Amino acid sequence: MRLALCLAALLALLLVSPALAQDAAVLGGDWTLPEGTTVTSKSTTTFDGEFAIGRQTLRVQDASSDVTRTVMDSVANGRLMRAVQTLESVRRRFSADGQPVPSDLDPMLGRAVRMQREGDRWTQSPLGWRPDEAQKREMAEPFTLDDAEYPAHPLAVGETYEVPDAVIPLVYTGATSAPRRLTLRLDSLGTVGDVPVAHLTQTVLVTVDTGDGDTMTMDMTAQVVRHLGWMLDVKTRWQGDITVHSSEGTMTGAMDYRETQTAALPD
Repeated sequence: MRLALCLAALLALLLVSPALAQDAAVLGGDWTLPEGTTVTSKSTTTFDGEFAIGRQTLRVQDASSDVTRTVMDSVANGRLMRAVQTLESVRRRFSADGQPVPSDLDPMLGRAVRMQREGDRWTQSPLGWRPDEAQKREMAEPFTLDDAEYPAHPLAVGETYEVPDAVIPLVYTGATSAPRRLTLRLDSLGTVGDVPVAHLTQTVLVTVDTGDGDTMTMDMTAQVVRHLGWMLDVKTRWQGDITVHSSEGTMTGAMDYRETQTAALPD
């Protein structure tokens, strides 16, 4: 999935918003945040399900949170060309049948990574540090900072847009050829304070290859609040079902993912 960025902070930060018809809005297109902007992303994830290992079935629960900061380092002709991203904090609590299970530290925690657009793809490289093998593998994973799922043409309130199949792998890294579908619906337009926003519903069905032959299938629905001055999803909540097939067994359950994003503009 794309690394692929608290609504209260946005109320104090105003941008001139594009003129919008009352019943339609442009949700994608050119980059609108200026060079030097810092986007802070905070997310929490909970999972409750079962892990079938042979004839044994375990109750598994996971609760995690993280904070990531991304600095827009270079913007040219309405396109983000380069960014520096740092995973600042990660917390995780995983249990099986009520017993805590230790988890490894994220190899990218605290490491500044330069993200560079090269044609139609993005690359990652360490900024001021030398990576080990695990970090090299992390940075070699394909990703995008573009909101590729949003169309550049106006979408009417009540209209559902089906994202082209070829775009889905840009949004969900490792998407396989298994049946897949990604849609977004513009539910309403409004404001939060003086900020113009769009309220959207997204749905996804996709199977991704998570490495070493493991796959994860997501069948989920999201409620999204999108800042139309910045073209930034400032509040997102995904809910739905997850199935993970691995060499050890099969894990199924319900996931709830919440994310907020705030932007600090340069002086």
